[in-house]
Amino acid sequence: MERLINLTESAENTDILTSTTVNGGLLGGDEILATSPLASYLHEEEKPKYALRNKSAGIEIQDGTDTDQITPSDDLQALALVTDLRVLVVVGQQDGDIKLEVPLSDVVEAKTEEKRFRTSVLVITTLSGERWEFPSKTDSEPFATTVDEFAQLWTHSYRLLDEAAQQVESVKDAVERGDVDDARERVDIIEDKIENAKTHISEVGLAAKQRVKTRAEKISNRLVDTRRELSAAEGALAHARAQQKWREESYESAARRFEETIKAYQRALSTHGQTPPDDVLRMRLKGAATERELLRVSPLVDADTERRRAINEPDPEKAATAWKCALDNYRELLTLDWGKETRNFLVDRDTIRDQTVSIADDAIEDHLAAGEQWLESGDRLAVGGHDQQAREVYGRAQTQFQNANELAKEVRPEQLDQIRDAMATVEERLSGDVPDEVPTNSTLDTVDISAPDGMSNSQQRAVDESDSTDQGQQSSSGRDEVDNHDRNNPELVTELESPDPALPAEESTASQQDPDETETESEKSESHASEAEAETGSVPSGTDNSGKSVLDQIRSSKQTEEKKTENEHAGSVTDDSTLNQPAQTTGSTDRAAETNDASHNVGDKQETHSGQSSTVETKLAMLSEAQFKTLVSELWEAQGWSTVPESAQAASAFDVLALRERPREERLGIWTVHRPQDTVDTEDVVDCRMALAESQGAESATIVTTAEVSEKVKQDAEERDFAVVGRSDLTQLLRFEDLVDRLDRFATG
Repeated sequence: MERLINLTESAENTDILTSTTVNGGLLGGDEILATSPLASYLHEEEKPKYALRNKSAGIEIQDGTDTDQITPSDDLQALALVTDLRVLVVVGQQDGDIKLEVPLSDVVEAKTEEKRFRTSVLVITTLSGERWEFPSKTDSEPFATTVDEFAQLWTHSYRLLDEAAQQVESVKDAVERGDVDDARERVDIIEDKIENAKTHISEVGLAAKQRVKTRAEKISNRLVDTRRELSAAEGALAHARAQQKWREESYESAARRFEETIKAYQRALSTHGQTPPDDVLRMRLKGAATERELLRVSPLVDADTERRRAINEPDPEKAATAWKCALDNYRELLTLDWGKETRNFLVDRDTIRDQTVSIADDAIEDHLAAGEQWLESGDRLAVGGHDQQAREVYGRAQTQFQNANELAKEVRPEQLDQIRDAMATVEERLSGDVPDEVPTNSTLDTVDISAPDGMSNSQQRAVDESDSTDQGQQSSSGRDEVDNHDRNNPELVTELESPDPALPAEESTASQQDPDETETESEKSESHASEAEAETGSVPSGTDNSGKSVLDQIRSSKQTEEKKTENEHAGSVTDDSTLNQPAQTTGSTDRAAETNDASHNVGDKQETHSGQSSTVETKLAMLSEAQFKTLVSELWEAQGWSTVPESAQAASAFDVLALRERPREERLGIWTVHRPQDTVDTEDVVDCRMALAESQGAESATIVTTAEVSEKVKQDAEERDFAVVGRSDLTQLLRFEDLVDRLDRFATG
């Protein structure tokens, strides 16, 4: 048998591993070991690479000044074996073989040195400073090269693991001081080092890979709790960043941050550990999911708020500015991701585009109205001899016409001729061609501007002979302006022209007087009615849904088909009555009739109130959970709120999410408790309060229930600063909003 055996090339050379004798030689064979073959010393999956033997030299180990010489007994030999884990030396002894080993991770260097008489010496240097010499009458270079290469791979892998272990404490320190980004960076470094260590050692063998993997797992286990805390901290940081982007109206960036938040909390929940507890993480996750769903409607809410602000602004110049803000917001909506697969935001691009064009029309109209107003004010100043002030005012008129021109070029090129004529008129005024007297055909309000002598524009008009004419024009101008920029919005046209049953009977009686005498009062009444409707965000029952804004359309998403059909029918009746008769007279007459009907209805309701209470409560008790939630949504919509679609509410901690723009922007979480035969207890109040505390999307909370509510529960809720609407209060609200018949429709399916 050869003195150097390559155990990686062929299975024919395995006798040296499995036997204590070797074949060959003149005498037929030699005994090499006394006790057990080399294979008995190997671990599971440990792979031998090379074997080397000598007959009498044995092995010499030098440790500083000490030298230990171990030689085999007569007729036995010394064997050296390199595996993927170690260098193993077994010296045959009659009274028991001697085993020596050095792990490859402890080997500093392996080489060969040539000695006399054709002897090659394998030399191994260890971390402890020992020098192992194993002579052999053959070339031991392949053995030494394998040991040296494997030792380097082991050293590199262990160095990576040592560095990873040192980073563990620094990760914990970073988490404790709140430096989430630094902690995550360090965790990534640890994971990279562990992965690289496994990759490098896999070149050596399976046993080596398993040994490194075991040590790597011990390091990773030290990070278990820290990983969970880190993921939770990452979720909190991403949550804060999402809210900041939302406040900055960077909607898509906010949506991405919310996704990061949700993934971080989910990652924390899937990581073993105790901190933070599971219930806390789940509550945070629900809160983030709720806010993400609110964000889906937020761009529409913000854009539509500006649109409504412009509608309700009587001053043309201020209205034009508001329309510009609304237009910018709607253009922003067109850039958002409206894909049906991701559904990051609600509504489709075509609907938004149509609304954007409508807003641009209103902006053009108000820019023109403001320009004409400034032009007339300039004429008054010029006629009064205030030339310098007149030029300044003409400049403002020019700015308004230029703004209208820019928008018209984009969406209404057919209006360019009209606008450019107005711009030409301003140019004539600025060049000195001013009228001798103020034109008398204007119906716009003019603007008070102080003259150099201290006399205001209105004071100058008091001296002017046309004062009374101007005042008469002013009294109707505000209404005209509202009509002008509202008539491009079908929703507002219907609000202004539809009969209003809420007006008192005195105003209805006044409508039967001479139309010329009552015109101003009728206009004021309608103006007040439209303002009140805009203030609450509600739309009259007769309003045609086809003219609704984008936000108004999604507010109706949860209504049944029967409800939609009824509303459309009511809208068509109102539209017909409005078209067939003059707006003011029809409105006053219909209001009188509806007011009388309403007074009879009130009397009837008062007579049957106690009898109906039990009936309504019985019908409430028969509702399913889903029907009760739908009823609560419709009830809050009837009070001027908009509710988030059902798909959005599914991921929320609350059953109904409601939003309101006026009198201030609010987000309300509604917790429904449908237990007709039970009571609401303090635990329900605590749960609702916890949901509110964890949800950044809702600013306040309300419990709506079909159960009885004790005084103690009411007091607990009041102390926690939110409301509880019990069975009796709910019944009264349904009557007040005329939603009792909705219970019958639920019953009939």
